[in-house]
Amino acid sequence: MPSLSPGAPWYRRLHWQVLLSLLLGVAFGLAAVNLGWQEWARDWIAPFGTVFMSLLKFVALPMVVFSVINGIASIGDPRQISRLGGRALLWFLGSALVAIGTGLVFVTLLRPGDVLPQATSAQLLEAYAGDASLREASAGGMRTSGPLRFLVEAVPDNLLGAVGNNARMLQVVVAAVMIGWTLLLMPREQARPLLSLCESAGGLFTRLAHGVAMLSPVGVFALITATIVAISGEDPSQALRLLEALAFYVATVVAALAFHQFATYSLVIRFVVGRSPREFFKGIAPAQLLCFSTSSTSATLPVTIECCEKNLGVPPRIARFVVPLGTTVNMDGSSLFQAVAAVFIAQALGVELAAADYALLVGTCLVAGIGTAPVPGSGLVMLAMVLSALEIPVEGLALIIGVDRIVNMCRATVNAIGDSVVAVLLARFGDEDDEEEEGEGEAA
Repeated sequence: MPSLSPGAPWYRRLHWQVLLSLLLGVAFGLAAVNLGWQEWARDWIAPFGTVFMSLLKFVALPMVVFSVINGIASIGDPRQISRLGGRALLWFLGSALVAIGTGLVFVTLLRPGDVLPQATSAQLLEAYAGDASLREASAGGMRTSGPLRFLVEAVPDNLLGAVGNNARMLQVVVAAVMIGWTLLLMPREQARPLLSLCESAGGLFTRLAHGVAMLSPVGVFALITATIVAISGEDPSQALRLLEALAFYVATVVAALAFHQFATYSLVIRFVVGRSPREFFKGIAPAQLLCFSTSSTSATLPVTIECCEKNLGVPPRIARFVVPLGTTVNMDGSSLFQAVAAVFIAQALGVELAAADYALLVGTCLVAGIGTAPVPGSGLVMLAMVLSALEIPVEGLALIIGVDRIVNMCRATVNAIGDSVVAVLLARFGDEDDEEEEGEGEAA
């Protein structure tokens, strides 16, 4: 039976089983492509990945609602909630700016767009022109509704409608914060039945999430196999040529993401939090590998919260408030990707960007990162908005659509790890604040 405990034997630890499943999925997917088993893999392997994703989505949103409500209720003092939320948003903003800057440095120095042959660019534009048009149409509404669209969409007009749509995670968090805050302001006797109900429901979905997480090895194997088959299509040699042509772009994005994850986050963990980066990444490994496989921070949310609490020692009142909030607004990986992808497309199409364009790019990527839904594929829609703001042809999306699944897996992983970093940060400073308040209370 898989285990999340770092004290379990290595062969029972969930992250090792997930990693083995990931490698087996790659090997089996490549074998299926070369042996002509694509249809068999799509019919008999891929459905298990779909079922696994459905189970993750099933527990994710209810867990967000009850985790946020219970987290706020456990804090007790509205002043602490304001302080905790304000600090979290400041960390999210600063981390996103550093991520965007890192991406721009890598793409400017390496210039992957200059390496892409014109013949390959034309081939990709022709092959994915239809998909690019769909992304542009999805982004059209965002462009015409102004830069504060994400703020308008953050407030739900129908709670059941928001809970019934995984793409509306921000609305769910806002609704849960309003409910939790109001319960704090109500008379204790009047709020106690609802608080007890939320606590029981939170425990229920936490146990369900733990059970679903134990199925990760099977789900990851199926998802990776389906991804390899989908990328290859019916012509493995064609997929190989396209992947080779875009390998430098993928390497640039992955290198920038890896630098942000292992350099920026490690420095914060070591010098700000005062903990070992190695122990941090070891503790978050199950969520990291699961997010890499599913490409979804919202689907991985239950495991991320459990890793923060059990492996990293983050108090539940902080983990269950900060991590769901970060899942909706803390998108370091997505912001970095959008900056790199926009400049890459501009380079490939021969569009020169001035200093003012880079300033606009930073601001647009920051807003787009906040507005990106924590589900696979939403990053391309927001990228279409970024390209339009810079007056780069949106058809350039066709250059990267074919390999976006690979990049999506990496940027989603950075998103999830970023949420855990902020949770660990606030756990340390939150504990210091609690000690100071207790000392003031005793002195009084």
